[in-house]
Amino acid sequence: MTQILDKGSRFLAWWLGELSSLIPEPVSQILKYQPHVLTIEIDRTRAILGHRKGNRWREIGRIELTGKDPAIIRGELVRLMGQDSLRAQQIVLYLPSTRVLRRSINLPLAAAENLREVLGFEIDRHTPFKVEEVYYDFRIAKLDREARRVTAIVTVATKTYVDQALVMLKSWGVTPIRVGVADEQPEHGETPSLLSLASNSIPGARLRKLSGGLAITACLLAAIAAYLPLYQEKQLLAAYETKLEAARGVTAATEKLKKQVAGVLERNRFLAERKLAKPTITELLDEVTRRIPDDSWVMQFRAEGDEIVLTGNSPHASALIRLLEGSEMLEQVRFGSPVTFDQQLGGERFTLSAAITHRRVE
Repeated sequence: MTQILDKGSRFLAWWLGELSSLIPEPVSQILKYQPHVLTIEIDRTRAILGHRKGNRWREIGRIELTGKDPAIIRGELVRLMGQDSLRAQQIVLYLPSTRVLRRSINLPLAAAENLREVLGFEIDRHTPFKVEEVYYDFRIAKLDREARRVTAIVTVATKTYVDQALVMLKSWGVTPIRVGVADEQPEHGETPSLLSLASNSIPGARLRKLSGGLAITACLLAAIAAYLPLYQEKQLLAAYETKLEAARGVTAATEKLKKQVAGVLERNRFLAERKLAKPTITELLDEVTRRIPDDSWVMQFRAEGDEIVLTGNSPHASALIRLLEGSEMLEQVRFGSPVTFDQQLGGERFTLSAAITHRRVE
């Protein structure tokens, strides 16, 4: 029976996908399937459960996690779902906002076509992590075609923390299909994912989906019968227009190909130069550590764009400027605020800033 339902579901999904292009947009929105979604938001001591269908979301209960066996938590989860008569076909996990890192990254417009790949190169420059250590997602905050710049907001979570959360949910008998961030969870609609997981269905969901799909099919066939003649005429007209455009579009196609080649070259050059021109945070931290003498120490190290800021204590703070200016990675070393004497530590408290030197790319 399970194999029959699997094959039937796949065939129905393919068939409806082929027919969907024939349905007008207003009708498509009416017939669009909206699954039940169970949302689980986890903080340090509790799990908050919610139910979403379409544009409607509501809380259905909370479970305290401290000192409880996974089997007990699973029982409470089943009880809450039963009280709400919920048969979730999708489960989404939301992480606390304190366990993710967000960065705004400004890039040339040429990077927009391969933005995820480009942002992967930028992870280690804007966060303390390597791209292999994190799950990340992004959204485009600004697209300025005149200035040829694109700004993306990147959200990063460590794989160690996310995987631990998934293992905990698995011990409750729950497998989410997506992972998001709690403070981005909307009351309406969907949330961008940090990662996608294997789909999860509560027993019986496939059968209900197949039954609902068969009912929708009857409506689709009626709509197609009225729409098909118009569609055939439209396709015939499109075929004539395509032939006409191909006859006079040889020159335009050549110019477009040239632009595409130039764009690929520009993106490759940009990625290589960005990777090689600017020292990484790890390299900067190592350089500062080697140049600061042992009788001085740094309480705070910040990288802000093309500048680093150091705050610390030293017997001779003014001598640090000469030591840091001797680095090939730093220039324009200066005090960011007046030097003061720290009576408790017996030294001079300082704040230094320095511009990061961009290396020449050969």
